[in-house]
Amino acid sequence: MQVDQELQVHDGSVYCMDWSRKQDEGLIFTGSNDQTFKVNSLLDDELSTLSSFQFDSTVRALQSTENLNEVALGFENGRVAAVDCSSNS
Repeated sequence: MQVDQELQVHDGSVYCMDWSRKQDEGLIFTGSNDQTFKVNSLLDDELSTLSSFQFDSTVRALQSTENLNEVALGFENGRVAAVDCSSNS
């Protein structure tokens, strides 16, 4: 096993992540104690951040919908949110 690529996408620890299970999507969703949720792309062997959403609490949990347009987030302060990923670039 080897690591293909690493990308520093957060300023803090990554607490949760999910990824597209569709081969042609290449999306990786990450949540962090830097209070951001990010949509990252891994296409053509290139890892990059597509969108970033700032919150006022640490992102502790996330789950994407099957169509990848929305992601449910859970925060350290007990709140939850649904993010429409198709409207932010």
